[in-house]
Amino acid sequence: MELSRLRAMGLRALLENTDQALKVLEPHEATLAKWLREALQRGDETLKEAVKRAFRELDQLAAPAWDYLDAWVSNPNLGYRELVSILGVGERESHLDPFSNDRGGDNEDLLNILAGNIHERSKLQKVATGDHRRVLLYRIEASVPAFALRGIEVYREKYETLSKDRSFHLHRAWEEGLEDLFPLPDPKEAARIWTWARLLGVIRQDEGGYTYQDTREVSGRRILLGVTPGEAFEAFSRDFFAFKEVEGQVVKRDRAFRQERLQEYLEKAREALQTREALQDGESWTEKDREVFAREKEALQALVEELSRFNPRSGQDLFPSL
Repeated sequence: MELSRLRAMGLRALLENTDQALKVLEPHEATLAKWLREALQRGDETLKEAVKRAFRELDQLAAPAWDYLDAWVSNPNLGYRELVSILGVGERESHLDPFSNDRGGDNEDLLNILAGNIHERSKLQKVATGDHRRVLLYRIEASVPAFALRGIEVYREKYETLSKDRSFHLHRAWEEGLEDLFPLPDPKEAARIWTWARLLGVIRQDEGGYTYQDTREVSGRRILLGVTPGEAFEAFSRDFFAFKEVEGQVVKRDRAFRQERLQEYLEKAREALQTREALQDGESWTEKDREVFAREKEALQALVEELSRFNPRSGQDLFPSL
């Protein structure tokens, strides 16, 4: 079979002789990206419309491929859904890429079919599949809880401020009985992680205030929690993502110190405990600050007792062998 004959074949004939058609195309290095690029650059409007129609069908078929309603970030009762699109192309960055953002024109039309606005475009990710004869579109639709939405803290603060003078519920009694939509940690657990984080250097105090490093960002910038102990702890205990970020770092460092520097860890905890006891009578601290010091003292007392009993060799499977 020759290439000229292949071009003259209809769709039915090509589908019936797929293997032969691929063998003919192989030496010519025919790629879908190259064909799409040439098809969009031609003046044949019928062909362009056929290409766009095919991508509209692809868009409809892939909406969505997976409804992710059972994950920890999900709540089936929420109306807001986040849609993420993954576009699989032969090469992620190529001069033949028909989905390049900087080509404009008909290339932009294809992108608009798959992601019609700025928000959707930001959720469209291209990945390289190595398959130059197919374009894959995979979609995930997930329910997103209220606490995960960007800027939700502003709405929460506004709600709490205005709730002092009015009610936003059908009945006033609901304001005390409804469960909080934010999965905030238990105050005692928040105090424990806060105290251990300070001891292990995860939360630091400098002239600017109390900060922690956000490892979720590439730059790893430090996030300010507050200037005073009371203000910083309150912000920490009311921020789910800050708590989980700091907790992860604390668990990692705590494990390392217990195994490698247990005695130093214990001595530093005792030293910190003495400083908390000395701060209880300070007149320059607010009532909220002294409450934090009391929480830290309680957490440090428990830690000192725990470390005093801890055996780094316990839990190890020490099996003698020849």
